[in-house]
Formats: sequence, C-alpha cells, structure tokens
Amino acid sequence: MPRDPIVRTLVATCFVWTAILYGCAVSGTSLAAEQNRYGSWSAPDKQTAGFVEELRRLIDDAERARAADPRFLYDLRDLARRYDNPWQNRIFTDDFSDGNFTTNPTWTVASGNFGIGYSGLVSSVNTGTARQAQGQPQGRNDVTAEELAAIMIGRLLQKGMGQNQEQQQPATESAASVAAEIYTRQNIPNVFALTAMVSGSGDSGGIDFAITQGTGRNGGYRLSISPGQGVTLYRLSPKGNTVIERSASTITVADGKEHLVGWSRDSAGSMAVRLDGVTLFSAVDRGYRDPFDSLSFGNRGGDYTLHTIALDGGQ
Repeated sequence: MPRDPIVRTLVATCFVWTAILYGCAVSGTSLAAEQNRYGSWSAPDKQTAGFVEELRRLIDDAERARAADPRFLYDLRDLARRYDNPWQNRIFTDDFSDGNFTTNPTWTVASGNFGIGYSGLVSSVNTGTARQAQGQPQGRNDVTAEELAAIMIGRLLQKGMGQNQEQQQPATESAASVAAEIYTRQNIPNVFALTAMVSGSGDSGGIDFAITQGTGRNGGYRLSISPGQGVTLYRLSPKGNTVIERSASTITVADGKEHLVGWSRDSAGSMAVRLDGVTLFSAVDRGYRDPFDSLSFGNRGGDYTLHTIALDGGQ
C-alpha cells in the first residue's frame, strides 16, 4: 500500500468506485434470472454524483502535490468524466416505429415533405433547387402552406402578365424551395444533450439540427452537417447567424451509412459535438441562458433518414 496519504485515499476511492460500477453491472446481468424475486435497481444519482465530486477533489489534490503518475491521474479524470452525467432527465425519444410523426411526440412540418420509411423519418430535397449557401441557412424556414400557395399563384400571374420571374421572386421562395424542415415543441432546459442516428446521400446540401426558442424559432443554436464542408455550429438570432465553431471539411454523413450524432451543452455554456463517438470540437457560448422550446430537423439537399432521436436535459 502506498505511503503517501493522498495516493492511499485515491487508491481506496478507486476500489470503492470500481465496486459500485461492478455492482451496477451485476445487477443487470447475473441477477437477471432473479427478476421475479427482486425489483429493478439502479445506483442513486446523488450518490454517484457525490463520488464523482470527491474523486475529482482528490485528483486535484494529488496533481498539486505531484503525488501520483500524471497518466494515472489522467485516467481517473477520464473515469470521472464518463460517469458524471449532468443530463439526467429524458425529455423525449422517437424512433418512428409507430408509423407516424404526428403523435408521441408531435412533429410539425414547417416546409418540404417528410414521410415514414421502413427505418425512420425520411425526406428528399432536390439539390438542383438550392439557392441558399450550404451550411449556413438564412431567411425564414417556417413557410406555411398558404405562403407556398401564394408563391405558385404569383408565378402564374407573372407568367400571364409577361413579368420577369427573377425580378419578381417572392422573398419566401428561397426557403420554401430549398429546405425541408420538421420540428417538435418541447420544454428544453439550457442544459441539454441530443443524440440522433442518421444516414443519407447527396453531394451538396446537408442536414441541420436546431434547438431554438420563440414562435419564429430564429433564436438559439443550429448544428449543420454539409458534404464537403464538414460540421458547423451556429448561434442564431433574428439579426443573423454567427459561426461558433466548425470541423474539418472531410466530415460527412452523406455516405449511405448510419452515423451517430451527439451534441451537448452544460450549465457553463460549453458545447461538444460528436460523430460516431468521436468528439469533433468543443466550444463555449453563453449567448442564450433561458430555456428553449423547439427542436427541429432539416434537410437542405439530399436523401436522408432520421432513424432515432433522443433529447435529455439537466439543471
């Protein structure tokens, strides 16, 4: 046993922590046969959080005193990070296995067309109609059916009167002809974690996930994934969109394979974006401190399927 008291405490804490994690694993495996005798059990959240906090404090003490191998301390920090989950509250999840997107949860189509395929929510947008800059959605996305009808009527009137369509083009046409967008109204705290499984194909366009607030859904954050342009995180406001961070341009989900997208935000405004378990980037933005009320999925060009989506929240 090490003589240094800090190292002894660290080692003892690790033994206790390992025992707790092992106990959780046993409860889900070897006791499976005893389900009729015992009820389900999970480690109390407060107890886990307390161990993580104590472990981090001991790591800090050991690091300041140089009482342990730095690699050992790094591994302990990684352990604490993996089991310190601030997103404990499940807000909603959907795999579209019920065959519709109108209930439980309720999704609303803002523009474009969506349907239920054999493995999830599907949408297709002809990239040839794209007139917006890829990866940076602009203008309105909440185009109504009435506005779309007005656009078509306006085109017919212009043709009959011999007017130049390009000069008379309605401002809403760009958003209507490019993006397919669907959203769900939810009570989303400022601390959230989004996970989604997607697949698709297309040489241009891409997909968006947005967490927003307000009836116009134009304030909040948008995560854009674009073939050839990578992944970009935006802060949205009625005045315009601001790039917070972006990844390498080689990142894409338009290869026909399923990909797991992860996007989280903690109480300090620190956001992390992951693809297939690999962190692409982290960034801090405190532009929004109030809760959000909408989650949207958008297709700016290509054929995409949203297989599953889940949203968790925290304090």
